[in-house]
Amino acid sequence: MPTKRLPSKTGKRRTRLDAITLAASRRDTLGPIVTKVLDMTSRTRTSNDPRTATIRLTKSRSVTMPTGNPFTTTTKQPKSFSAITEAASTTVLPDSTVTTSLVITSLTETIKPHKKLDSQPIKALPSAHLTKHISHIKQYFTRQGDIYMERKDYLKTPVEHIKIDDTLTVNQLITKFKNSGSFGAGRLAKACDVYENMLRDQDCTVFLALSGAVIPAGMRTIIVDLIRKHLVDVIVSTGASMVHDAIEAVGGAHYRGTPNIDDKELYKYHIFRIYDIFVTEEDYMKLDYELSELFTRIASEYKEESLSSNEFTWEIGKHLKDKNSILRAAYEENIPIFVPAVRDSEFGFIHWLHSSQKNQKNTLKVDAFKDVPTICGICSKSPKNGMIVIGGGVPRNTVQSAALASKKGLDYAVVITMDRPETGGLSGSTLSESISWGKLKGQGDGVMVIADALMVFPIIVASAIERLGKNVKRTSFFQSKIAQEIKRK
Repeated sequence: MPTKRLPSKTGKRRTRLDAITLAASRRDTLGPIVTKVLDMTSRTRTSNDPRTATIRLTKSRSVTMPTGNPFTTTTKQPKSFSAITEAASTTVLPDSTVTTSLVITSLTETIKPHKKLDSQPIKALPSAHLTKHISHIKQYFTRQGDIYMERKDYLKTPVEHIKIDDTLTVNQLITKFKNSGSFGAGRLAKACDVYENMLRDQDCTVFLALSGAVIPAGMRTIIVDLIRKHLVDVIVSTGASMVHDAIEAVGGAHYRGTPNIDDKELYKYHIFRIYDIFVTEEDYMKLDYELSELFTRIASEYKEESLSSNEFTWEIGKHLKDKNSILRAAYEENIPIFVPAVRDSEFGFIHWLHSSQKNQKNTLKVDAFKDVPTICGICSKSPKNGMIVIGGGVPRNTVQSAALASKKGLDYAVVITMDRPETGGLSGSTLSESISWGKLKGQGDGVMVIADALMVFPIIVASAIERLGKNVKRTSFFQSKIAQEIKRK
């Protein structure tokens, strides 16, 4: 402020408490806090006194101003030359000095006193600094909204070290992961808890989204068991996953292989490679011709009527004899399997083979658009919805979009993926991002596990069955109220 009667240069001087109080009746305390959202300014005039001349455009870069917007306390921070120039472009000229007759003031605003709550898990912003040495720390307050936390509130739960013995069960190991609570082990333990919560909540419809080579890699029986026990209610899958199930249902197989091989050699022997898994060309050809004949039978039965992808998978499952088939089990247990990208798989090329046959009177018609009202209707009618995602892609997007379109949002979510969010792809997108769309409720129970699904998904399932009992067969709202509405024949 100006230190003398006009005219004078600004400086520092001691000011009585009552003068400060008149300028701003509240001080920066744990009570009401004075805040400001604009730079502090005042009217200025110039003096031509050469004794007070300074160098043109000389300005201090240490400017007292609010550091955030809105409602933050003032402090000093460096300001750029351009910003200062914009504030007063001709502040100082040769033979003239900027002076003022007014105390520099600004509009002030008060906020309510903050309450002190000893312990509540929040994200907090520091409002007091650490001293130079840890031994000097008495209290470390942080502020978020109306809550203050002490340093000790962050240090209540020590990491428990994992001890392994010869009697340890899968779920007991998960409990140890939970007590350690760190990194991927902690998230895996959280995933087990979220899945258990889904299953115990009979109002929750559980969606399983499948992508990637989970069937060739050995997870076929796990998924069949989930279907038989009603530990999933709805499956949304890539076409490829169901094709691999069908290959084994008609007598084919997948073989353990290696990625360290000459693929030209495999091509010569008509062997296809899925990373370190082998499958033969003749198994694909066998599936092609058997399903082509089946397509003809289905088309004759429904003539020119279009089927949804769920109706299509049920028709295939109905005609498969393998009880260990996902498609067969889903048909028998009234579990819908949606394949939104059904053409992008061997099913699409088998359809081409079927429709190109001579004397073909009826061609199978599959309309994936027909899935939309069905899956959205399931989400809408279900009191709660949850999803388990292996991978991501179209299956994950289909489930999340159905939850969004039904204006329900997901109550539970477990995502197992190896993808990253930085590329903007859905497979790696965070559940927090899903909240921004309304696909996952803000208060929803969710976790992402960054790991190979082939390792962690069987552990999640084993933990759930151990918790619920090996003979469990769940009765959900979906099975009792919705499933019969969408069952066709």
